[in-house]
Amino acid sequence: MELIYIVTFVLFAVPAAVLEYTENACFGLWERKTAAAHAQNGGYLQFRNNYVLIFSLMMAGDWLQGPYVYHLYEHYGFSVRDIGRLFIMGFGSSAVFGTVAGAMADRRGRKRAALLYVATYSASCLTKHSASYWVLMVGRLLGGIATSLLFSAFEAWAVAAHNSSGFPESLLGDLFTKAVFLGNGVMAIASGLLGNFLVEDMRLGPVAPFDAAIAVLLLGGLAIQVTWEENYGDKGGGQVLGQFQKALQTIRQDPRVSLLGASQALFEASMYTFVFLWTPALSPRGQKLPHGFIFATFMTASMVGTAAAGRLLRSCRLERLMQAVFWCSAVSLAVPVPFHMHMAPAAAMDAMLMYEHEHAGAFNSSSSSRDLLSIDSSSSSSSRHHAAAAAPLPDIELPSMADSAVPGAAAAGAGLDTAGAVQLLAFCGFEVLIGMFWPSMMTLRAKYVPEEQRSTIINLFRVPLNLFVCIILWKVSDFPLGVIFALCSIFLAAAACCQHKLGSITSSMPMPISSKMRKVHVSDDFGQDHKQQQQEEEQQEQQQQLQMPELQAAERQQQQQQQRPAVQFVSVSRAGVLSRRQEQQDERKGSSSQLDRMHRKASSNQLDRMH
Repeated sequence: MELIYIVTFVLFAVPAAVLEYTENACFGLWERKTAAAHAQNGGYLQFRNNYVLIFSLMMAGDWLQGPYVYHLYEHYGFSVRDIGRLFIMGFGSSAVFGTVAGAMADRRGRKRAALLYVATYSASCLTKHSASYWVLMVGRLLGGIATSLLFSAFEAWAVAAHNSSGFPESLLGDLFTKAVFLGNGVMAIASGLLGNFLVEDMRLGPVAPFDAAIAVLLLGGLAIQVTWEENYGDKGGGQVLGQFQKALQTIRQDPRVSLLGASQALFEASMYTFVFLWTPALSPRGQKLPHGFIFATFMTASMVGTAAAGRLLRSCRLERLMQAVFWCSAVSLAVPVPFHMHMAPAAAMDAMLMYEHEHAGAFNSSSSSRDLLSIDSSSSSSSRHHAAAAAPLPDIELPSMADSAVPGAAAAGAGLDTAGAVQLLAFCGFEVLIGMFWPSMMTLRAKYVPEEQRSTIINLFRVPLNLFVCIILWKVSDFPLGVIFALCSIFLAAAACCQHKLGSITSSMPMPISSKMRKVHVSDDFGQDHKQQQQEEEQQEQQQQLQMPELQAAERQQQQQQQRPAVQFVSVSRAGVLSRRQEQQDERKGSSSQLDRMHRKASSNQLDRMH
């Protein structure tokens, strides 16, 4: 293995470990300092750990499948064109049926939707035991529905449960940071190692990872059934069509929601396009790549971004942070443009396939570029890093080295050149930004997307993404790589502009509908904002101490009212109470004098009659 891969991995592995360790230590210190202000934080930790564990299990069931979907279809003998159609079915199902399933989650319950995810994805995995093309097509349809539920129902449940428990809104960033770090980072690497152990070491075949995914999903489903309580969105929204109409009306009327959805769709479209094409970009002449090691490096870089986001979410304004993420992403994906203005993905794949054909004895098919980097359209997260030009290219007839027409084919199998090393670093930088994107976008959605329509709107955001991916899968081989990367860079710049507009709007508009929770600002324990917060808390305590005598007097007055219901006090002030008491005493004295006079008069009359 070349030194560049090892150096790149270490370059991101060390910061990931340091950032996560210090983040945990800082959060523990921050929690102790704010324990008096937020007594529920102990319950929050229990809630967070439960959600992070279950979400990580769900993501592990997703990650286990990704590297072996293409390999399994190829094992059954399907052509590249047939496999491409299977992939398109997954994305199309997510765009159509998955959107309906997301709307049903708001009306029927998010816990039920999470359990439906377990059922549909397990059923999708079971179809992998069949070599029938149409059975596998049904499996792709189920997988597309499951993907939409994974990236909408779980987030919607977490936000609703967090708000109903009375936890501070600022803790949502910590919740999503931990979930993404473990679910998209640690679980991705662990699932890849487990899948490789089952297929390569135990030689259980390409179906074994799907069976392992079923076991993990069922375990997570059991935890959901036992520990989660049901919550809903808009239960009175009528039929599903009415739910869509309300969601679309919200998107049209609230520019914050529409801008947020546009920036999300643009970024994710660029992200999925990137993962289809990074392999031919790094090996345009068919160089052999250590795909497993590069995948681990990408995951480690993503973990760096997620760990850094844990701090930035508490100290930066989210809209400005996302602007920086989108602009830096646009620069990262612009790096490959000058290197690939004349080579289409099909030409690069020809070179790689030709090299694999000539060196078939050197490494088995499961480690080839098409197998290790296959795309699972029903698993959006795993497909992000296991996709390498998995477009439905026409069936390729492998030529020999002698009559190759691919430029630079003689260099196939050579190491990574300078252009490849530069692009590798740029791609790792993009992965860092992806790691920052997920928890930040989840926190923004929790802030601006209405609670009663959360799942529906999140899935509507994914419709243009899935349609764009289908187009890329169908036409990617017709354009040079440089043109496609340039298009992705333009998309990311447009996303940055949307975020800039969102930031300018939110700075002058009131809190959105979804913020029906108590607004509590918690900043970094080492920043100036934290000192200001402590000063404000001290001032509030002093004001409460000054108001204590008045509160105690009011409590005594209330007790007296309960004991003497016939007496009505006009004022709660001390002067008023004393004045009223004096009046009562005067009245009692007057009544007593009048009675004495009456008794004396009666006694006098009685004596007169006796005489």
